[in-house]
Amino acid sequence: EVFVRNSTQISELIAYMNHLSSWAGVEYAHCDTLSPQYEAVAVENGLAPYKDSISVYTHMLVKALPDVMWFQVFGPAYVRLIGLHKLLSAPAFKVQQLGPEIVSVQLSESLFDLHDRYEEVDAVRQKVKAHLDDNIFFKALNAEDHVYRVPQFELAE
Repeated sequence: EVFVRNSTQISELIAYMNHLSSWAGVEYAHCDTLSPQYEAVAVENGLAPYKDSISVYTHMLVKALPDVMWFQVFGPAYVRLIGLHKLLSAPAFKVQQLGPEIVSVQLSESLFDLHDRYEEVDAVRQKVKAHLDDNIFFKALNAEDHVYRVPQFELAE
């Protein structure tokens, strides 16, 4: 968990996450904030079961992605599942290819937009989900046994 107080720190955090993701290789990483407007959704999709912070756990990812986060990194397994071209053409504020099979997606200019302009950022979130394939993202209305498209993770030995 990291706390930021201004936009300069957010830019530095995103630059660090991009660097670390391409250097160390990740399958999934994210940066988000729990705004009051998103709280009910985050409780429903399992991101914030205790209404205090957002968390993503492996047991969630093997079933479905909980949602599109404000900033996230998709590693090789997700790039193969979704497709590099589809990820790179996501209708988001900023999309970057960090490596051959690593792509970051950022919904808006500032993390604080989730508090100051929630509806606008959420509209982008919904467009990105539809563009990428909404059957990889958890939906509370689906039956418990619904089968989502999930990647095949390759674990290092």
